[in-house]
Amino acid sequence: MMFPSSWKRIAIDDGGPTVFRNPDDTFQATITTVNSVLGPDLGINRGEFESFVAIRVQTEVQVSGPQTTISRSEYTELQDGVYAATFEGNRESDFWTKTKMVLTKRLLLIVYVEMIGSDKELLDSVSRDLFDTISMDGE
Repeated sequence: MMFPSSWKRIAIDDGGPTVFRNPDDTFQATITTVNSVLGPDLGINRGEFESFVAIRVQTEVQVSGPQTTISRSEYTELQDGVYAATFEGNRESDFWTKTKMVLTKRLLLIVYVEMIGSDKELLDSVSRDLFDTISMDGE
C-alpha cells in the first residue's frame, strides 16, 4: 500500500497497527493485518466473509456509540477465494470513516481511513486513491 509522500507515519511501539496521517491531521489511515487461521489450502466462502464483516461493523458501532451510522457493505471477489468489502460511517456531521477489508487464504487486511471535516466527497476521493494502491501480491 502506498501513501502520498506528505503523509507521516505515526510510531506505535506496541506492535499494533500501522498509522499514517496527512500534513494537517485531518486524515488518518490505520492498517491492520492479521494472519489467517486458515491453512494455505483452505478457503472461506463469501457468506462466511460477510459474517466476519458484519461483526467488524457491529464492533465499530459499539466502540463509536449509538450516534454512529454505517453504510451497507459493498462486497467483491477480487479473484478466486480473495474477498473485499468496503463500508463507510459517520459520527456527528464532521467525522467520517471509510473501511476496506480484504481476506485472502493467509491474511486479513483492514484499512480504516478517518476524516475530520464535512467534505464527504474528499473522503471518497482520498480513500479511493489509497485503496487503489492495495496489492495482495505475495501477501
